[in-house]
Amino acid sequence: MYDFHGENLIVWNDFIQKEFEKDNNLAYEILHDEIQDYKKTGDITFVLKNLSRIVGFLGFAHFEERTGLNRNIIYGVLNQKIDLDMNVVNKILKAINFKEI
Repeated sequence: MYDFHGENLIVWNDFIQKEFEKDNNLAYEILHDEIQDYKKTGDITFVLKNLSRIVGFLGFAHFEERTGLNRNIIYGVLNQKIDLDMNVVNKILKAINFKEI
């Protein structure tokens, strides 16, 4: 937490993680909106960030099992540590019942 003029402010990632825990559908609603933005702008950054949060929330094992990919590939693509591979992104989307983009 950061202190700003005597007020405690929660870090965005901590806040959104707590909100996801309260309402699982929130993560999917945000992801849906980010996919729509991606289709308009071509910027996939926020799709990857939100997918990364969902993977973190559900666990890598869930996605390894459903995609056939190992966690290093999933982590690397979602965190932009390795080259973007839309096949990986689409497999992850399919694992949570989203359409390919």
